[in-house]
Amino acid sequence: VGMTPEVLRKAKTPFFSTRAGNHVGLGLTGCSQMVATLNGRLFIDSKPGAGTVVKVRIPIGA
Repeated sequence: VGMTPEVLRKAKTPFFSTRAGNHVGLGLTGCSQMVATLNGRLFIDSKPGAGTVVKVRIPIGA
């Protein structure tokens, strides 16, 4: 639950994953790119042991 500061810095990096096995690591990368295409912003607030909140802001009319 929650991400360390090191993991948070890498969270939007393509193919980055903290999971072992067959994980692609494109979830937040794809979200970030879609939001950027709409001239929006993606905010991630995370605290280890507490959880993660992801906020998306997209301008009206995007």
